[in-house]
Amino acid sequence: PVNAVGPINLTAGAATPLTITTQPSATVANTAVFPVQPAIQLRDAGGNAVSQQNVQIIAAIASGGGTLTGGTANTNANGVATFAGLSITGLLGTRTLTFTSGALTAVTSTGININAAGPATTMAISAGNNQSAAVGTTVPVDPAVRVTDVSGNPVSGRSVTFAVASGGGIVAPTTAIATNASGIATVTSWTLGAAAGTNTLTATSATPAPALNQVTFTATGTQVITGSMWVANFDAPSIGIYPVNASGNATPTATIEGSNTGFNQPDGVARDPSGNLYVSDFTLSSISVFAPGATGNATPTRVIVGGNTGLTAPVGMAFDAAGNLYVSNETGGSGSGSVTVYGPSANGNAAPIRTLTSIIDFPSGIAIGAGDTLYVVNQGNSVMAFAPGASGAANPVRTIRGPNTLFDEPEGIAFDAAGNIWVVNLLANSLLRFDRAADGDVAPTVVVSGSNTGLAGAIGLTRAGNELFVANYNNGIGNVLVFSTGASGNAAPTRTLTGGLVGPFWVAF
Repeated sequence: PVNAVGPINLTAGAATPLTITTQPSATVANTAVFPVQPAIQLRDAGGNAVSQQNVQIIAAIASGGGTLTGGTANTNANGVATFAGLSITGLLGTRTLTFTSGALTAVTSTGININAAGPATTMAISAGNNQSAAVGTTVPVDPAVRVTDVSGNPVSGRSVTFAVASGGGIVAPTTAIATNASGIATVTSWTLGAAAGTNTLTATSATPAPALNQVTFTATGTQVITGSMWVANFDAPSIGIYPVNASGNATPTATIEGSNTGFNQPDGVARDPSGNLYVSDFTLSSISVFAPGATGNATPTRVIVGGNTGLTAPVGMAFDAAGNLYVSNETGGSGSGSVTVYGPSANGNAAPIRTLTSIIDFPSGIAIGAGDTLYVVNQGNSVMAFAPGASGAANPVRTIRGPNTLFDEPEGIAFDAAGNIWVVNLLANSLLRFDRAADGDVAPTVVVSGSNTGLAGAIGLTRAGNELFVANYNNGIGNVLVFSTGASGNAAPTRTLTGGLVGPFWVAF
């Protein structure tokens, strides 16, 4: 006979794997608590639920990156751990979570897509800062800000208000602008005030609370140059005086020429803060000074000339804040040029107050930058910057030189309103722009070159307002080309002056 046995009660074995009974939310916003929190069940090897209390389950991000908050939970009496407060902080995209507990077999969730930014935390400038434009005109790039959450995700629909803070300009619109899907809010226009100088524009965002950090845009209003320009005619010899907006075959309003002027081959021209006109003569190694308004067969009020002056084929001229005159001397052999400096009232056979001789290779254009930093263009393919007061064999603080610079006998130099450095190439027929802090073998940030430019034998370079004036000299035939400081590539000049020019070398205002 078969012996009968009583009922057998099977109970769950020891917990082995973890299983997910409730998957976390499929879509969430960055930093937001999941609307649906995951639940994890302990199970034995046969898949039976294991009722074991106070087993800690740890959640972690398995893929997608970011920071997980609320990542631990303990099982209840039924062996179920239900999380509360789980959230992910990170960039938009899909993540998965893994759940572990000691030696138990881990389990991974389905995808969780962070599809929306969290609350806005930061506002930063996106475009349109540190610009320049003529007074009373709009800046070329409309100011814009970008609003992001704590992870850098763009926040759309945030209200941003722009307002003029200084300079007296106008911004449009004056009402709040909502950020777009990229978190960007952009003004329609910013018109600078009527006075030359600094203009500022602020952007604020206070709704919803808390308010974001205020940001400030800066722009420089440049005075539109009116009146006259002076052009040195190397082969005439004379100085032609034209309206600043002269174009085409224009007749000069006046000239400075005749036996009293003492000109032989005038090449450089510059005007001091009082309006006196300085003319460098290449052949005579002299600097002649003419009173404001001088025309015709005028006699200079002063002439710096003689063996003590150190002048040898002078070319470029510039003035520092104290009114001292800086002159580049081209002759002296390769590496033997110089820059001589004279006091504001220097006259006759006056010795320079100091002389710079630092391996200057056929210097041409010179300019005084911010803080009286001296910039010297060497036809030997470099631009050197010297500290204020440099003399003797002082080392430059920066030197722009090397094949990436695209220099090919550079001549003239000028700064735009933003402080960028412009250099004109004689042999390459090009106009180059470098960052204000450029140093070493750096490429220009802008190159103006090509058949449309009309550049051919370019020597002199001068800026007035937002325009660059280039003097082209080519065997006695030449012109003055005018480019916007925003020109780039194979850009045509905005106008060309041809009338009455005989070998133009330099332009002054």
